[in-house]
Formats: sequence, C-alpha cells, structure tokens
Amino acid sequence: MGRLGCWARRCADGWSGCVRAGVAGSAGHAAAGLCAACAAARGDGPVFIATTNGLPNVLLTGYWPPTNEMLRQFSRNLDQNSNGWVGENWEGRGYNVYAYFPEFPDGFGKGVGDFEVDYQDTSNDWWLLVPAMDPIAIITFSRASSTVYWEPEGGNRTYALAAWSNDYVEPFDPTPELPIAAETPLTVRYSTLPIAAIMHNVSTSGAAVVPIASYHDLGAYLSDFIGYHGVWYHDLHADPADPDWVACAGHVHVGYAMDLASAVLATEVTVRTVLGHVDTLRALAQQGDLDGNGTINLLDYSLWSGCMSGPGGGLPGACGSAGRFDLADLDGDGGVDLRDFGLFAAALVAQAPPALALPFFDAFDTTTFDPARWELIASAEIDDVGLAEPSAPYAARLNRSTTGADAITSRPIDARSPTPVHLAYAWQRTGGGNSTETGDDLLVEFQDVVGGWHELARHLGSEADMTTFAVNDLVLPAAALHHQFRVRFREAVTSGTSGDDWFVDDVSLTAE
Repeated sequence: MGRLGCWARRCADGWSGCVRAGVAGSAGHAAAGLCAACAAARGDGPVFIATTNGLPNVLLTGYWPPTNEMLRQFSRNLDQNSNGWVGENWEGRGYNVYAYFPEFPDGFGKGVGDFEVDYQDTSNDWWLLVPAMDPIAIITFSRASSTVYWEPEGGNRTYALAAWSNDYVEPFDPTPELPIAAETPLTVRYSTLPIAAIMHNVSTSGAAVVPIASYHDLGAYLSDFIGYHGVWYHDLHADPADPDWVACAGHVHVGYAMDLASAVLATEVTVRTVLGHVDTLRALAQQGDLDGNGTINLLDYSLWSGCMSGPGGGLPGACGSAGRFDLADLDGDGGVDLRDFGLFAAALVAQAPPALALPFFDAFDTTTFDPARWELIASAEIDDVGLAEPSAPYAARLNRSTTGADAITSRPIDARSPTPVHLAYAWQRTGGGNSTETGDDLLVEFQDVVGGWHELARHLGSEADMTTFAVNDLVLPAAALHHQFRVRFREAVTSGTSGDDWFVDDVSLTAE
C-alpha cells in the first residue's frame, strides 16, 4: 500500500502541532497506517457505531448539496438525522447502510463535520472511518456542475500533489504526509459499480434526473479525490479471500439543480442496484470467481488449480491463504479435488453472459444506441454532426465531455470461427464538429477471454480534420477469437479541452 499517515485537524498554530502516524502491520490493510495518537489529535473524527446483527456494512459519502441532503436518512448521527437511522438491514436486504457527509451552515464551501470538502480533512476522516467500518461496498457522491445529471464515473485519477485544484483553506493541496502522496501521479483506478444497471434502473425509476456515464473523472478536485479513495480502497481489498474484501466501489456525480425528492429516489435505486450486484458477487465467489472481478473465467482456474490438494491433502503454498482454499473448496468437503473442478467447470459455462452471434452490424440508424448491441455507453451520442456519413444521416459521436472520455462497448459476441474474423468500421476525425488535438485519439480495443483490454487501432487526434469517412478493416488476432469478445470505441483521456469530435459508423464483425 505504500506510505500511510494521518493529520490532525487544523491546529491553532497552523500545522506544526499535527501528528503523523507511523506504518505498521500488513500493507494490505489500510488501518495499519493509523495510530491512537493520531486519532486523539484529530479529536472529532467520524464516529462509527457498529451493529450487533453481523451483517456486512455499506458506506455512502456525500459532499456539497444535494448529496448531503439525499443521504440524510442513512446517517446514524442524530444531529444530522433526527428521524432516526434507516440503514440497519436496510429494506431487509441483508446489509447495514451508513452515510457520512458535511453540513453547510454558511452556504456552499468547505462545510463542517465529517468529510469536509478539504484534502486533509477528507483523507483523515477516510483512514479513520473506513478500516473500522470494513465495508463490503463503497459509493462516494459529490455535486456536479451539470443540472440534473446522475453520472456514475468510470474511474478516478490521482495527480502530483501540486496539480490538484486548490481547496478552501491552507494548505490548499494534498500534503506529502497524506497516504495518497505515495500513489503514482496520473494513476487511474476504475469503478467496479454496476454502471450500466444503475443507469438503466435510475432512468426507469421516475426520478427527474438524466443518467449518463463517463470514462473517468478529470476534475482534479475534491470529487475526484474522494472518488479515488473509494476505488483505491477497493483495489487494496479486491480479493474475495481477503477478510476485508470490498466487492465494489465507485463514485457518482450528482447535478446541482435536481430536486431533493428525485435525488433521494435516485440514491435509493442506486443503492438497491449495488446491493443486488454485491449479492451476485458474493454468490459468484462461492461458485468460482476467485479473483472477484465479477465473472468466472480462466484466471479463476489458475487460482483454483493452485489450491488443488487431492484426497486428504493439506493447504498447498501456491493457494495463497486459508481464505482462498475455502473458496476453492466448492463442495465444502475440506479438500480441493476433481469434484470441485466439476463444479467450477459448470459455473464457468453457466456464468458466461449470453453472446451475440456473428455477423454483427450497426449502422446507427436512429439517435438511440441499440441495447441489444451495446452494453455500456459513456457520454457518447448518435447524431447528424458528421459529414457524408456512409449510412446517412447518423453516426455515433464521441466528443470528450468535461467529465471524461466518451466510449461505447459492445455486448459479448461469440467470435469463434474456423476462418478469419474481420472488424470493419467507418471513422471520421472532426467532421462537422470540433477539431481534435494531440493526444485526443480515437482508440479501438477488444476484450480477451480473461477480461483484459487490448488496442486494435489508434487514430491520432493530431492529424488533419476530415470531411469524409475512412474505412478500417482489421483481422482479429487469435486472442480475440473467443465466446465473450467485446469491442470498444473510446476517446483517449487527456488534459486538453473538451468537445473534440470523432465519428464512427457501419461497425461490423464478419467471418470470411
């Protein structure tokens, strides 16, 4: 995990009296970087009151309004929620849901209380609260500059300490003693929330919001900072064999102008969706998803085989931990053997999402993406801004927004074939929109059988504007020829201005 530390709240003589914790214990457990002296120095950190029901906990955090107001029912602090905490075994779903957020008695700004909109306060509160709560899932929320967008972020990025935007009080940036200082600048960590399901469920809930998704947050401010903490904490505890397993985590930006009733409804729908997803992940872990990535695949087989003991065998060293061995023992008989392999193989087949058959084709005939073809849409659109579209009048348009890069990802496609499989598509840089810049490239990628993404083609943003479409015809590599192939078109994320236009049309997958 690297360097961990904590700061006390701002002291009367600046920061000279603040206490930094030492590092102890396992790097895999965030609480190891915290100490009693630091907690005492902070004094008024967030208070976690555990239940005795033995159910797993879920953490929600908020910042500026409306995010603090919409989470109020989940606060166990009577000063914030006089109506009483509803989060214990919320709706009988088997999880305790807790919310922590600041208040804003002086209007918009830093706020007061838990998770003040301040780098030091947020970091201190995080590393005091989260290891103590030991959440199974984390959703961080913050206010967006949009009006009514409900925007699950695809991920979050960290920066060099001086590259973060200033907060409200000195020190204005993250300081070297904070744990995040050990993270490599520009590291991106990705959301593991069920983004597509959240967007669908929120859009059909009746809430007066507009669900969108972004590739990842580019804000370099407190929203990205706390969002990064959530996905970072997940990555530290992503292994289902970890006793502190975090099944999923991610950030949601909330439009500043939405009415409170809609924000509350969208929150409840999002939490329900996440809890259902966690149920699935917990069940999958028991069925063979040993790496916790939400799917049972060949990576899980390598973990499972490391635990194979044979009849009466003991725990092998390659297995890694007793927790891993317990997960690999699918029939619960105390050993990992061929009976467990049979159960694993059945789960491997059963858990594969239904795949589309070849050939695949989309001419983007309407202004709505076809959900039968496209699994996840991150801010992309279909419109007529391109020039001389091959299948006029529309084409898919990717023009990086202020909140992240646009992307479209196909549903699984069975690309197995005894003959070569071609991916063909028409593409255009700029068209009738805005010119691209250096680094604002169009990427074409595929997903391999174990979930990794690989670049097939890159069209450079530094090159000249186009008034006609070009056609690219690629023969898929062997690693793409499997039963869960996906193709993704996305705009590269850079620090340049937003709105640089790419257009894609007539996407096809065909076997010779």
